[in-house]
Amino acid sequence: MTQQEFTARYSYNPKSDQLGSGGFGSVYKAYDNEEDCFVALKIAAVDLQHPELRLRNEVAKAEHLKHKNVARYDACYTFPTLSGEMDIAVMRYYEHGSLDSFMRRGDLTLDERYDILTQILEGIAYLHSHGIIHRDLKPQNVLIVHHADKYIPKITDFGISKQLEDGESSLVSNSVLGGTRSYASPEQLCERTLRKNTDLWSFGVIAYNMLLGELPFTTGTFSASSDEGRSEQLRQVLSGKLPEGINHISEPWQSVIRGCLVVDGEKRLQHAEDCLGIINREETPEVDVEVEPIEDEKTVIGDSAQEADEKTKTDDENISVVSQQEDNEDKPKQKKNRWWVLLLGLLLIGGGAWFIFGDNKGENTESEALPEENVENEALSEENVENEALPETSAPYRIGDLYNENGKQGVVFEVSVGGSHGKIVSLNETKLQWCTDERYKSEIVLGLTDENNGKVNTDKVMKRRDSYQYPAFVQCRNKGADWYLPAIEELKAIYNNQSAINSTLAKHGGTELRVVYWSSTEYYGIPEFCAWFVSMGSGDAYDGSKYSNYYVRAVSAF
Repeated sequence: MTQQEFTARYSYNPKSDQLGSGGFGSVYKAYDNEEDCFVALKIAAVDLQHPELRLRNEVAKAEHLKHKNVARYDACYTFPTLSGEMDIAVMRYYEHGSLDSFMRRGDLTLDERYDILTQILEGIAYLHSHGIIHRDLKPQNVLIVHHADKYIPKITDFGISKQLEDGESSLVSNSVLGGTRSYASPEQLCERTLRKNTDLWSFGVIAYNMLLGELPFTTGTFSASSDEGRSEQLRQVLSGKLPEGINHISEPWQSVIRGCLVVDGEKRLQHAEDCLGIINREETPEVDVEVEPIEDEKTVIGDSAQEADEKTKTDDENISVVSQQEDNEDKPKQKKNRWWVLLLGLLLIGGGAWFIFGDNKGENTESEALPEENVENEALSEENVENEALPETSAPYRIGDLYNENGKQGVVFEVSVGGSHGKIVSLNETKLQWCTDERYKSEIVLGLTDENNGKVNTDKVMKRRDSYQYPAFVQCRNKGADWYLPAIEELKAIYNNQSAINSTLAKHGGTELRVVYWSSTEYYGIPEFCAWFVSMGSGDAYDGSKYSNYYVRAVSAF
């Protein structure tokens, strides 16, 4: 069809017939003079720098999809204009508009909402079965049609969807940050590798919004476009906790939403069929779906590996004791009693020794540090003092104390040698890239493998001629020769003590810890050109693209 033929066939007024607009184009209501009906025209400029995002590609992805809950395009044309080429896609006009506008009108009963959500899940299951991850599911991208006294949702807008080829892994790169932030999954917000169930997180937000009329994760009192607003929303997402409103949603939908809104993609419900199974009570998928009131709910991310190991060890010890008792049931009571007496004696002796000589290096912020004379002979470990002669301090420190000596000021987050030495975190922070776009595009890996000592990593960077290309490191070193960007485990130690640290920061005019912080430790995997950052909401580490802007906090030993 020529441009003249197109103009003759489709009539619309750009000023009065616009139905909506977004990052990937504008949609207009038009009249098809040939078919004598209304259609919708989606018009998008051709971006030569991002050809993968062309509207024509979106139409091609949907061309072979045939499902009642997936919208299709009738045709797509490309025409030149004064400002460049334009792709124009033609599709059916849905008079009820998007699910977003339909919900705001309040025309849906609760049962109709349940039915629409179930159909959306069926549409997602169909897309995933054809290797398509949508990546931008939201009410604005679901159109509504009314047929036979029933509302039918149609998933649309595949502009940033990912088509998996035959044999390709279900894990895909997140090279383009897809998804509206309110509905985007943690892995999208943190620019991590995606899997199919990233769409299930978005579905969980949609379901929560449809059933309660509000979003589970907000920007608080901040503007949605501000850094503070985005940081607050990310903090809520990564906290692993859902608002109390979740308890007002009836089953089985409460379980479905809880299973979808799990931060860890591996623990989240994996397939749309899992959600449908819960709804139909046909199966109970193996997933950690909490249904207790939120005030009793632990972080959805789950226990740390250490906690899990300790729990397993305790369970094994309990089983061992029970087995030992059962094996001894047939033995003479006198011998059995002597065994318990001996065990009790050993426990008393060990407990007394621990009480007198027990180690106290500051892990427990409630207890007093050992007097320095009790640790005179303790060798300073290389990990704690980095093989350097540290200046003397005036008094033993505890975690959470303000350190203000030897020209340095910070809050103590780690102590050793009876509190005479340790590590401090800076009072203030900034938001920077790990490295510049130029260095990221050059695909440079620096070999920063240390997970416990960020000074080792920072020293390596600062010895490079191009060190100025690594803003996060430069910012920390500018505070002094012994300040550095913390390693991943140092950030986790800060997370473990953030309550005491924030209390001191608040008292002394510092900036309280928040959201996510860059570590100096590189991430090795796919993609290779990432570094670890740590969430202050969960204590978990994530791999992020080095050009991203995250918060930076400097650390120093004392």
